[in-house]
Amino acid sequence: MNQTKPMQVQYTIVDGEHEYLDSFVFNAKSGNEREQAFRELAEFYVYDEEDKQEIIASLQSEGIAMIGGRAIKKIFVQEFEPITVIVRGGVIQDIQHIPDGITIRVRDYDIDNLTEEELLKETEPDDEGNPCVVAIWNNQ
Repeated sequence: MNQTKPMQVQYTIVDGEHEYLDSFVFNAKSGNEREQAFRELAEFYVYDEEDKQEIIASLQSEGIAMIGGRAIKKIFVQEFEPITVIVRGGVIQDIQHIPDGITIRVRDYDIDNLTEEELLKETEPDDEGNPCVVAIWNNQ
């Protein structure tokens, strides 16, 4: 029986003078996950099977492929770890598996026990103007 596991693929798109980081997650069968990632990437960008094979071959041999005038390079494939939030007694104790460059903003609306002074110092309005305590988490 073939088991699958979630894999995350991060890559850089070069469009003229600009570089963009993009990523996606897919379910890979055990073994040759990198090759499967190249196929998933090619499937996303092109429809023609012959073009897909050229892109896959270029990624395998050179680590870069040209797709529609843009370069795809710096491909990193790793097993995907979903972000895990650990809460005990209504309080976040930890957030695990935060990817590099990702910031998580946690809004806590349980502010009934705060004093007026704490409300002024420790809360900020959300997008709809409701007061909340904000905690910022990242992998640092």
